[in-house]
Amino acid sequence: MNIRTQSIISLLLVLFCNNPASKAQIQENKDTIDNPSIKYGKLPNGFTYYIKPIDKPMEKLEISFLVKVGNYNEDMYHLDFAHAVEHLAFKSAKHFPANILNDNSFLQHLEMKKNDISAQTSNFYTIYSFKIPSHRKDALTAGFQFFQDIAKNLKINKKDVDNERGPLRQEMVFRQGGNMDSYFFKTKLESLLFPCLNNYSDFFEHNNNFSWKSLHDYYKKWYRPDLMAVVVIGKIEKINDIENQIQNYFSSLKSPKYSPPSANCFKEYFYGENKFLVLEKPKSISDNKVNVKLNIRDIKTIHNGDYKSEIIWGMITKVLNNRFKEQANSYNEDFVLNFHPPTRVTPIFQINFKTRNNEIPQSLNKAIYSIEQLKKFGFNLEEWEDIIRSHFSNAPQQYFHLQPEYWLEQISNHFIYEDNLAENKPEKIKQWLSEITLDEINNIIKEYLTSSPNDIAVSIPNGFPILEYNEEQFNNWILQAKKIKVSPFKYPNAPKQLLSNSEVAKLKNINFIDYGTNKFGTYEIQLNNGVKVAFQSVKPTISLNQNRIMFHGFSKKGASIFPKEDYFSAINAPLIIRNAGVGEIDKYALSRYLKGTSFNKGIFPYVHYNETGIRGNVMLKDLESFLQLVYLYFTNPRKDSNAFENWKKDEEKRHQSPTYNDLIQEDFNVEIRQFLGDSTVVFEGTKRLNGIEETDMDRAYKIYQQLYGDASEFTFLISGDFQIKSVLPMIQKYLGNLPMRHQKTEIHPYKKNKVHFINPPIYHMFSAQNVNGAYEMKSIKYNLRFITQPENPLGWKEKIKVELLGLLMNEKIKKLRFSRNAALYYLAAYGRYNSNINSYELGITLDCIKEEIEMIRYESKNIIEQIKKGGFTTDEFKFILDSYLNSSRYNVNHINKNEQIILNMYNFYRHNITWKNNFEEQQFIRSLTKEDLQKTAQKYLNKNKVMEFLMI
Repeated sequence: MNIRTQSIISLLLVLFCNNPASKAQIQENKDTIDNPSIKYGKLPNGFTYYIKPIDKPMEKLEISFLVKVGNYNEDMYHLDFAHAVEHLAFKSAKHFPANILNDNSFLQHLEMKKNDISAQTSNFYTIYSFKIPSHRKDALTAGFQFFQDIAKNLKINKKDVDNERGPLRQEMVFRQGGNMDSYFFKTKLESLLFPCLNNYSDFFEHNNNFSWKSLHDYYKKWYRPDLMAVVVIGKIEKINDIENQIQNYFSSLKSPKYSPPSANCFKEYFYGENKFLVLEKPKSISDNKVNVKLNIRDIKTIHNGDYKSEIIWGMITKVLNNRFKEQANSYNEDFVLNFHPPTRVTPIFQINFKTRNNEIPQSLNKAIYSIEQLKKFGFNLEEWEDIIRSHFSNAPQQYFHLQPEYWLEQISNHFIYEDNLAENKPEKIKQWLSEITLDEINNIIKEYLTSSPNDIAVSIPNGFPILEYNEEQFNNWILQAKKIKVSPFKYPNAPKQLLSNSEVAKLKNINFIDYGTNKFGTYEIQLNNGVKVAFQSVKPTISLNQNRIMFHGFSKKGASIFPKEDYFSAINAPLIIRNAGVGEIDKYALSRYLKGTSFNKGIFPYVHYNETGIRGNVMLKDLESFLQLVYLYFTNPRKDSNAFENWKKDEEKRHQSPTYNDLIQEDFNVEIRQFLGDSTVVFEGTKRLNGIEETDMDRAYKIYQQLYGDASEFTFLISGDFQIKSVLPMIQKYLGNLPMRHQKTEIHPYKKNKVHFINPPIYHMFSAQNVNGAYEMKSIKYNLRFITQPENPLGWKEKIKVELLGLLMNEKIKKLRFSRNAALYYLAAYGRYNSNINSYELGITLDCIKEEIEMIRYESKNIIEQIKKGGFTTDEFKFILDSYLNSSRYNVNHINKNEQIILNMYNFYRHNITWKNNFEEQQFIRSLTKEDLQKTAQKYLNKNKVMEFLMI
């Protein structure tokens, strides 16, 4: 027996034998809950527990540890402390000193994965999660021991605190990315408005200088049993056994003699003085608009844990935003107005608008008018029917009741916010909505709404004179706005149909060649216009898209077939068309039409480097309308110069608030791909922003017509629970009449599919200044990669070995943080097959501080060399195999989800990746040896082919 095995057994003995001396009886909580399906109680020391059985087979049992401490329990001297304690829980726990996330042998013994253990800090609480195999009682015991350690046995000392300063700093850098200045400005503004919200502008200085003792004292002050709860959710057979374990592990927690005074932030805010603020935006925020926030405090209508109140606020917000959207439905409108309901963090009704400096009074008029109008006349019948329809067309109710995530949210809200924990809440909501009348809801709205703000916050562009804005002036504008006489709101008429009856009558059902059903159960046809269609008629497993039809059409031509100067015109063409509309219907009228359908978000055409396509999903009842819109996107895209200019402005706004996580990381990735001559991935980040001005409208339309003008190049994939014979006539009518180009146009691509890389080894440094990104680098981006382009694809077995090698590299690289205590937060390694350029790619990517970059470079390359020499244990190898085999790719419920079925179809028809034979793949994986992975490393991790990239 080796030392490692001995240590694991010793730890497990501690876990099983842990039986605190205190034998206080478990008590039922006096506070009742309206849900007999949940076992709920309190220990004498105030520790709360919830046990929720779910009546379905579940591989995992989810246990969570909640502590009522978060950002609201901090002041300027304890900035980010709740988050820091959460980090230290993983390296300072008494019984898990080696960091539980870095203990592969322990996790493997319990049949767990790293992502089964996690934690998160919010404004009001911190949650620690532990997902365990349902059949492993020792894993449940380990989870309770981990939670007990967090509750009372964290060894917060100077060494551990100093080692964690770097990861905490780097997490801030990673999460805020290129939006750091905007984030700090936002927190500064909110801290001036709301008690208990802190200004994070001095985060980096505070992170460097706070004392470890102050963090230790913070932990001792707030981690107390009366602020704690444990939650157990899953397939549970013996509830009493779990209750006994809860008693054994948590009844010994001592209740402090004195309770710390907890700031009543809401009370302080609601009864505090009204505020008027004017703040100048930082220079780095390139925005010439004035932002105005109007906060309306009304203690009668604050979110109080009543789900009806939450729903009503949701209705009000949806209707107000929809109404303004309709009023602003003009391509020339340059004013943004949003309404926000009360939330846990900001318990106010908020009106936000962004406008030109000289148009503030007019903008206020629009905002106040909208509220007064809704207060006086309420929802109209059309709006009420839309609200009811959207609530009743949600995901299947069994989806919620069988999901641990749903119950964890409900239980957390009960413990943290004292929300009602009702049984069958989704059904109760629907019952309530089915009984309440429009008149009743409109009477309720009158009680909720007022248009007199308590707080006004104005954010002005850098360089604007602050003295131009004063509270008296704003109040006068608001008073004048409230004097405007309001009339009932009326929506513009929506199109009754996308195609007229005569247009539909002209479309005949086109014949097809029947290829029958292939070995994967897919029915294939080819219409007479050359369009290929593949149907997968199945009954998917429960998911949000379970009852929908998934649709994806593609061709193998994209931006690469056009000259380089057309790149942005090509990839932006579908976005321009989607913003303009189809036929005589602009995007606003189209949106009104779609609002009453099951595909109200529309359909999404796209152009990538080597592919053009269109995709969406729809309920069977709306399939014909859906296919009509597909038909129009192919045959009659609308062209409008005003819509084009509007698209440009919207694109700029999108990049000011990017949907991708990290602008700087995206810019780094783009710089690497450009350096290597790889354009196969559509650019995002600063490059895409700059590409707006390189986009020519006329050229974009010509490219679009060329790519969508020959449907014979397209394959359409359709999956879901439907009868093929019921949808086939619609396919014949609409896809069968898509245009076919009989005489093919010769197009000369400017770039071949195979990228010709610069010969490695490569060491190259990029400068953020040269990227022209609107941000300041707070760290160094580092990427180490190897790319191999085989002459012929080597099949699924080689792909699996490369992916396993990437997983091994990922495990090894994390030791830089957990063993070397490097200042790292975002770090990852990967191994993958890139079908776009027929390459195997292996690499390491991370964020680090300047002082550690040379150490990081050396250690990263050393990890690669050690793997090639077989420098990984049998236990590590087995952990990698188990992680791969236990991933969602082999989970039956995941494989049979509608989303996964359509993806499998796409991979087969687009990339010739065959449907998985799960048994064969798993047998192959289990047959692999440590030596097989070492040979794979030697094959692909050639030091003469290494590429290193930095961005500073």
